[in-house]
Amino acid sequence: MRLNETLQQLGRPVAYYPQIAHFLGDVKTAIFFCQFAYWTGKEKDEDVGIYKTRESLYQETGLSRLEQETARRNLKRKGYLTESYMGLPRKLYFLFDWDKISEDWEEFNQNNQENQHNAGNPPTRGRETYRQAGGKPTSKQVGKLPAITENTTKNTTENTNKEEEAFSPSHTKSSSRNILDS
Repeated sequence: MRLNETLQQLGRPVAYYPQIAHFLGDVKTAIFFCQFAYWTGKEKDEDVGIYKTRESLYQETGLSRLEQETARRNLKRKGYLTESYMGLPRKLYFLFDWDKISEDWEEFNQNNQENQHNAGNPPTRGRETYRQAGGKPTSKQVGKLPAITENTTKNTTENTNKEEEAFSPSHTKSSSRNILDS
């Protein structure tokens, strides 16, 4: 069977907005939230909220019981969601505080815009480069790179002593004798 036919048989896809995941701090919470955003306005009584069973949420989102509970806890902690049980048999209703969500969303967007503006000039790592007319950097560096002095003296002294020993006159004479003797 072709993929597009299979996808049609699987049912409706679940859509979420990645920016909502950043806002809420979690992809699974965003999926849960976006599913209720879809159902908002379709409930019988908007003051009571939306009735959903754990099983229907699983069928609609693919989120397990534990993932649903975590998303609910995250949303309640932020003050976005209140839950209430009503009726016989007892049913769980979800009510979202869209005013609070909207206020926090505005603040999130303002902070996000400020962060993007500040990120326009990332700091350099101890060096700057000249820029050509086209904006491409040249290989010429501006400023001094930080000096690395740790172990430099020790390594230089050790290497110098080894080189002097290798090229000392006694070592050279014996080496040349061996070559001549062969």
